[in-house]
Amino acid sequence: MNARSVVFITSYSFYGGVGTHLLNFVSAFNGESKVYNLVFDNKKSSRRFLGEKIYGFRPPFLSGWELNTRLQGLAFRNFYKNLSSSLSDDAILHYFDEETTPVIFHEPQIATIHDIIPLKAEFKSMYKTPSFLKKNLEKFKRFSNLVTVSNHVKNDLQEYGFNGSIEVVYPVASEHFSKLNNKMELRKLWGFPEDKKIILSVAGFAPNKNNDVIRQTALSLGDEYILIRIGIDMGFGIYLKDVPPDRINEIYNLSDVLLFPSLDEGFGIPMLEAMSCGLPVVAADTEISREVCEDAAVFVEPTTEGCINGIRKAIADGENLSVLGLNRAKYFAFDKFKKRVNDLYASLL
Repeated sequence: MNARSVVFITSYSFYGGVGTHLLNFVSAFNGESKVYNLVFDNKKSSRRFLGEKIYGFRPPFLSGWELNTRLQGLAFRNFYKNLSSSLSDDAILHYFDEETTPVIFHEPQIATIHDIIPLKAEFKSMYKTPSFLKKNLEKFKRFSNLVTVSNHVKNDLQEYGFNGSIEVVYPVASEHFSKLNNKMELRKLWGFPEDKKIILSVAGFAPNKNNDVIRQTALSLGDEYILIRIGIDMGFGIYLKDVPPDRINEIYNLSDVLLFPSLDEGFGIPMLEAMSCGLPVVAADTEISREVCEDAAVFVEPTTEGCINGIRKAIADGENLSVLGLNRAKYFAFDKFKKRVNDLYASLL
């Protein structure tokens, strides 16, 4: 039996790994869907969101993030009251991230958990407010069905005490990502130097992203190299902000290597995006990096020395790594993803 409708609830904007994964879920689903995006941080409410924005508390002079995150049942009570009364019996309720507290429970229902990195022993001291996440996860343990983005996270959840059904649906790269063959033309278009090796870094501010090592690596490589950064500004190199998804493909294609020394990830979508463009990947030698890339990357110790050596090796073996990456990216094809999404929802009915 095919699902006819899914109601998605999330708290993430359009851009980023979670937002992209949600967009692809909506695109892949054969039935009708409705997306509600809870706005925790009012200062960021001007960002592009997928679906309908739902506002919580809007205190003057404050972003509201703290209140809205910790008190979601109160902050969004009117929304949840109206939603609870309007859900049809055959609609599937899908909480799409672990930071969105499951306030109402409706069968059939499912939740996507992307990772539990802030609660891991090696990371939890680096995060300021993981307590609400722990409470959320305890509520998600009541769900009979969960979905996550990798076998790595599935194992983490089972170790954390989840004993329900956990399905893995790998993310896919946006349709915009593909190999182009005009690297130097793209550099001219963007005004980037043609005589340097370009190191691309795509990462946010979270502690597991290993930004200090990225910074030190870029500073240590010398004038022959230049860093392009998408995510947060590192204060040097070329920083790109709010690049549209279709233009990000150009950045991958004009670069020489993706540097991704993240200490842990739920999936690590930049690695897949790079492979889809034939861009060599230098990644930390972690369980998730090997799950995503298999033999299509240079795996390194996540240190400055390890990254420098890995970058030089990846550039020297760039043509071979490009072919390996393109072949590996086919494993995450959209047609496979679409079937997996619809099979997942059909199994709930």
